[in-house]
This record gives sequence, C-alpha cells and structure tokens, in this order.
Amino acid sequence: MRHLPTVLVETHSLKPYDQRVLGTYVFLESAIRTTANGTAALRQAIEADRNANAAIIPLSWDVDLKSPITDTIDYKAIESRTIPSAISGGLRIEFTGKPLTEKIPYRRRSHASASVARAKAYWIPAAWSEVVQRLQLHGIQFERINEARDVKVTMYRLEEMKFQEHEKQPFEGRVQLEAKPVAEQRTEHYAAGSVRVPINQPLGDVATILLEPASPDSFFQWGFFDQVFQQTEYIEGYILEPMAERMMTSDPKLAEEFRQKLASDEAFRASPKERLRWFYSKTPFVDERWKLYPVGREE
Repeated sequence: MRHLPTVLVETHSLKPYDQRVLGTYVFLESAIRTTANGTAALRQAIEADRNANAAIIPLSWDVDLKSPITDTIDYKAIESRTIPSAISGGLRIEFTGKPLTEKIPYRRRSHASASVARAKAYWIPAAWSEVVQRLQLHGIQFERINEARDVKVTMYRLEEMKFQEHEKQPFEGRVQLEAKPVAEQRTEHYAAGSVRVPINQPLGDVATILLEPASPDSFFQWGFFDQVFQQTEYIEGYILEPMAERMMTSDPKLAEEFRQKLASDEAFRASPKERLRWFYSKTPFVDERWKLYPVGREE
C-alpha cells in the first residue's frame, strides 16, 4: 500500500540454523545486486504506482477457490506421519527425516475479497485524537480546520458486530472485532480541530485501508473505535411497554411490521429484550449515533 516493492523472506524452522542464516544472507545479497542493476527502472515503477490513483482500492485479499488450478509447484518437504497422542488425546505429527518432493496445486492470492471506491477525503472528528496521531506517525498528510464546518459525507452504521473468531484473547495489546458497514448519506457537523485527510497524496491508499472499517488493517478492526458500540441511552421496560401498545394502536403499519417480524424471526420472537429494543428504535428518543462510525467519507 506504500507503493514500495517488498519481499517476505521465510526460512523453514526445521532447517538447521546455519542454513537458514546462509539462505537469508544469499537472498539479501542477490536482492541488493539486482536492485543496483535496475535502479532506474525500479524508481520509474515506484513513481508510476504512486501516481496511479486507481479508482478502486482493494482492502483485503484471499485465494479465489473458484478459479481453475493451472500451476503446480514441487514442494520439497520432509516425510511425516500422524499417530495418536496420549498427551493431548488427539493426533501428533512425527517427522521421519526422509526428504520428500510433492507436487501441490499453486493458487495465487490475487483475489480482492473486499474493495472500496477511492474517496476524495476522510473527515475525523477532533475527539479521536489517538487516530490522528497514528496517521501522523505513518506520515499521512492531513489538514486541521480552525472553524466548524458542515460537510456532506458518507458514513457507516456498523451492524452485526462480533469479536474476531480467530482471536479469543487480546492480540498485540488490542481486542480485535469486525462488523458489517452499512453506508448512509449525512450532513455532518465537524467542530474546530477536526481533521480532513485528502486521498490524493502518496499515502492515500494507506489512509484508505486504515480508515475504511471493512479493511482488516483498519483502526476500527484494531479496536480504536469500540466506544461506538456502547449503548448509553435506553428506556426502562415499564415505560416502554405501554408506549409500545399506544404506538401499535395509533400506527397500524407499525403493528403489522411487528407481527411480521415475530412470525419470521425466531430469535426475535424468543427475546423480550430485543422486542422492546425494536420498539425503542422506532421512537424519537433512540440514540441516533449508536453504532455510527464517526469517520466520514467525502466523495
């Protein structure tokens, strides 16, 4: 995302340590020599990539399992077998030490599983100072407004929040979560001190993946915006029950909507709390900013 050519070097943990060090050394030396011989072309490629400003920015990648397998690679492995384990009660892997070459299918991880149209800019309210500081550490350019401004933006309502299943505990000091972003158009009031992050800049793609909540690398999924899920406004049930009855009497359309939801949603039908919450959501007293991601997209 920073428009720099990179290579990830991994050496197998079962190889002797001196071989791993030597292999890494030889690779690094070869990479330096190759770079030195193609400096001009490499700089041109970097500059062209920085100036591309693609209309669509991929947020995450996966393997396209629907694509046909056209390539195989020779995988130089070590023979192994699985045997029952008296310790874990499951199976354990034993390596025999014998070299083994296997032909395995090669799938390129080149399928964009989530993408977003390039925004003109992102707006961050002044209250989210930690996020702004992180942008600054990344070297991302932004401007801070001195006077309040109303801006037409696209914002996301974060539905179906859940903690990431593969992380049952904090990771790197953060509790990671994800949600389904639902876009809505709004005119948002940004107080003095709020920040506008233009995307037409060298690190515009980095800013996008950090600020789009659907991105696995986003500040949201790394737990910087957990506060938006804290519901602080509510109505006690003994107040809401008679209110709901009056609402159904005065609004037949609402009453029919409620009956249909009862009939089609088993979990809703079985939950007194969710049934009352549904009526609360139809009142003018509901917290309108609950689950609203505070960063706005200027299109």
